[in-house]
This record gives sequence, structure tokens and C-alpha cells, in this order.
Amino acid sequence: MSHPDRPVKKHGWGSSSVLLNALHQHELQAYLTELKSCFPSTRSAKTVPTLTSWVVKPDCSCPVLVKDIPFCNKTSSTHYHTPANVRVSSRPANDYNVTTRRYDHIYYPNTFIELPELFYRGYVNEDNNVRVVFMSYATLHSVTNTIPHDPKQASPDNFPAKGQVNSGIINAIVGQKGLWRAGDGETTKVKFGHVYKGDGFLLANPSCVWWDEAAYAWNTSGCALNYTDAHVTICRCNHLTSLALLMDVRGFLAKEGVRENPAYLAGKWLTLLGCSASAICLVLCICSCS
Repeated sequence: MSHPDRPVKKHGWGSSSVLLNALHQHELQAYLTELKSCFPSTRSAKTVPTLTSWVVKPDCSCPVLVKDIPFCNKTSSTHYHTPANVRVSSRPANDYNVTTRRYDHIYYPNTFIELPELFYRGYVNEDNNVRVVFMSYATLHSVTNTIPHDPKQASPDNFPAKGQVNSGIINAIVGQKGLWRAGDGETTKVKFGHVYKGDGFLLANPSCVWWDEAAYAWNTSGCALNYTDAHVTICRCNHLTSLALLMDVRGFLAKEGVRENPAYLAGKWLTLLGCSASAICLVLCICSCS
């Protein structure tokens, strides 16, 4: 999805790997057919519903396997499979409450998206319902990273690593794909639990991002950092798409029983040597003056 407010900041992935240009373009059309329990039994399983015409139960949550997602670059393309979870809702606007406006990531704790209270304004369909699709992915976030998917598998050689996706990817669509914008004074709240946490790793530069299909890159426009600590980051966005958190993972946090990054160790010892030299010089100065 490309937004009218062109990119303020992009995080591209170069020619080696470009993330999922088809993240929105094809996945729902191709995989909503797997959510057979969400559709009336009279609908043929071979029918691919369109985003503007599907008829669903008020709420339906189903696991799916998102298959053959293309990852393309200038010279080659590969395909990637990932487990995902989809929740489809279609209900009158006044039936949405704080529970039905929120979707928790199935695979990562402390990660959720919460639509603003009046998110439905201007998006009520002809049948007086508002259709919402939420999606969460199991492993998609790690495809473009240079650090391991599992922090327990990380080694000092993996760091420092800039611009890593340090959260699960979460996705929301209201009405027809790509058209939703928050009303004046409203934002969507997105909370990300960190995959690499700050009590074990040196983290820096959190950035709230969405996937820009037109630019083949993560984009920060329309999303802002609201809060961050060692374990979670909260973002506020005025539009919906596939959302994630980028962070620099500089190395292992120095503490007893935990491996330390060589660069961190070198910096620590240089600091200690510098402080020691300063202290010696100070003592010499005091002695000479007395």
C-alpha cells in the first residue's frame, strides 16, 4: 500500500532481500478461502470472496498457513511460508467495543493493535456493517533480519545489527484495503513486545514502521513512538497496514552469566583505562601542588 503522504523515512533491504511486496495485494484474496467456517455453507469453497463483498459471521478467528508469499528483488525471487492467524469481523458499528476493536497477536505476547473508538466513521457498508480483518504472523518478521529468529541462538558475531524487526508483524484492514485513515484527534494504538529484550541485549533507536509496497521498504510516515522500555514499545498510527517495530540490536547486555559483545567489552575497558589515567593525573597534580 502506498500512502499519499510520501515516505519521510525508509528502511530498505537492498538487492539481497526485499520483504513481501504481496503482503496485502494477494494474501487475503488467496487465503480467506481457507476460513471456511467464516462463510455461509452455501458458498462454494472454490469461490474467492472479494474484500467488498464477503459475508462473514460476526467474529471468526482461524489459523491459516500463508503459502508461497513472493519475496522479490531485481535479480531473483523466492517464496516463503509462515503460519498466520486471521480474525474476521462484520458487525454494526455500535456493536464494536474495546474488546472487539482490539486484536492480540497470537504468536507474540504483549503485542496487540487497538482501533480508536470511532474508527468506523465513514466505513459503514451498504448492509450497515463494518468489516474488519486482523492478521498476525508467526515468523514473517525475521525474514529480512540478519540476527537469528530465536534470541537464544544469537552469538556475538551477529552484532551489531541495525534496523532489525524486533517484534511480530501485525496487520489490520477496515473496509476496503488500504483506504482507512483515523479521524481528527484519533490514532490506532499498537503495542509491540520485543523479541530481543532489553534485559539481555543492548537495544537502541526504536522506530514504528509500516510496510510500503510501492517502495519495497519499511516506512515511518503516519506512525509515531509513544513509549518504550526494555520489554515493550507502544506506537500510535493514523492508518492501517502491516505494522512492526524496528530497533538496533547492538549486542549482549553485560551482566553476570551472559555473553558480552566484543565491541562492548572493548569500549568498557577503554573507559576504565581512561578513568584510571585521569585519576592518576589528578593525584599527581594534587601532590605537586602541595
